[in-house]
Amino acid sequence: MACHPCSPLLSEIRGSRPNISCILDHFTQGQSTYKRLEEEKVHAASFAKAEAQASVKDEVGRILELERVTTHNTLTQAVMRERVSAEDEKLRAQLYVSP
Repeated sequence: MACHPCSPLLSEIRGSRPNISCILDHFTQGQSTYKRLEEEKVHAASFAKAEAQASVKDEVGRILELERVTTHNTLTQAVMRERVSAEDEKLRAQLYVSP
């Protein structure tokens, strides 16, 4: 299917050569296609970078939440140990004081 009146098939049938304006039209169309492809490539790279950054941000958030929970649990255990130790000391003091 001929896309342009100067296509090689029509030129062959007519026995003529394409004129310079036809050649320039094809060249310009090729440049336009190349430019669109480059723009799409830049857009795809930008999208991929944003996706990767979002993924890293999510992973860091998940890890920080795990660390927060772990720290909270460790602190809770330390407080409970201190309470048990204080209660134990109190009971021992009562044993030594009482006759």
